[in-house]
Amino acid sequence: MRLDGFAARSAVPPIAVILSSNEAASAIAHRLFQGGWSVVLSRDPMVPVLRRRMSFDDAFCDRSATLEGVAARRVESLGGLIDSFVARQFIAVTSMDLGELLCLGSVEAIVDARMQRHRKPCDVRALARVTVGVGPGFCAGRDVHVAVETVPGAAGIPVFYGTTAPPTGIPETLGGAGVERFAPADRPGSWRPRVDFGWRVGRGDVVGDLAGRAIRAPLSGHIRGLVRRETRIDRGVRLVEIDPRGAGAVWSGIGPRASRIAAGTVSVLQAYQSFLGVTAWPRVADIA
Repeated sequence: MRLDGFAARSAVPPIAVILSSNEAASAIAHRLFQGGWSVVLSRDPMVPVLRRRMSFDDAFCDRSATLEGVAARRVESLGGLIDSFVARQFIAVTSMDLGELLCLGSVEAIVDARMQRHRKPCDVRALARVTVGVGPGFCAGRDVHVAVETVPGAAGIPVFYGTTAPPTGIPETLGGAGVERFAPADRPGSWRPRVDFGWRVGRGDVVGDLAGRAIRAPLSGHIRGLVRRETRIDRGVRLVEIDPRGAGAVWSGIGPRASRIAAGTVSVLQAYQSFLGVTAWPRVADIA
């Protein structure tokens, strides 16, 4: 039964708004939800999610998704969000942006995990008790209260003052392969994949069509990342990722890097919980 007005809002656990539904955002959402928070992921329509089986992103188009035992569902109304927060059966994924979500009332935490490398962040510190910027481009104390690094070798390290490291464009290696394991879009157009997650492909095999031209696997291995069929893809978007590790290939669940980023974000909330003397939040230090 729906609760309305003050009764509903007073029954809601502390709210965390996470911008993006990518793998890092989803790992953060997973940890916070298990720790007792109300969590909503605001999907970024500008950047297609590549590692969809490692995120909650498919909940947007498929209406539901599950990641390591936690469910997510698409919700497109403020009332529906409050209902989901009270019931605490799933994480909400929505197309509503931050401005719309602030109509929920008091938001305890905003986490910007969009990782838009070349944009200048806005100062969102006044919009929540704690604001966290994940990835390059953030300045702790200017745009957000705290930032969290995502670059290889430093992923998950909190930055309490100053800027995060600039983007390098160099991913962590996987089975000895770096950027060469990705198939990027060499032109804008409509993307039609011909493979699915976990499929074994050989180097040079056709994995999809972009604007009527074949996109081929850059390496032999299993499909780890695959952008959903999109109406329009911009040049440079990574369409496919190959895991070259053979029997050790993984294409689902929370990956080590995303887990480190989530742990770093939780540590930030823990620090601010102590600093602000907040007792109404869940004990984020206990989140597994």
